[in-house]
Amino acid sequence: GVATPAAYNGRVPTLEEDRARIRPNTVKFFCFQVLEAAGPEGMRVGDMMELMQAQGIKDWTDTATPKNTITTACGQDPTFVRVAPATFALRAFCPDLPPTATLPSHKSSTARTPGA
Repeated sequence: GVATPAAYNGRVPTLEEDRARIRPNTVKFFCFQVLEAAGPEGMRVGDMMELMQAQGIKDWTDTATPKNTITTACGQDPTFVRVAPATFALRAFCPDLPPTATLPSHKSSTARTPGA
């Protein structure tokens, strides 16, 4: 798995490049919006959820575990980086931090069966 697309030649993508890659109206997109405003300090997952709800960005009312949803979205995309427990920031703001995740390498297709 390569951490960043080859087009970036090992450098951290810019905010604009990351923004262009994330599909609109997805949880990642909503996370990107609130974390872009938060800056390099990032924001706690619970605060992200409350801010999205308060600003009308995302209605979490029908989501059973919204914090888990946010944590999963941020934890599985190299656009986001964990800066503290349950706290994420945009990697573009924190280029010196290692990515929390890498882009999918399709390793899930070779999942081992238990006991194999």
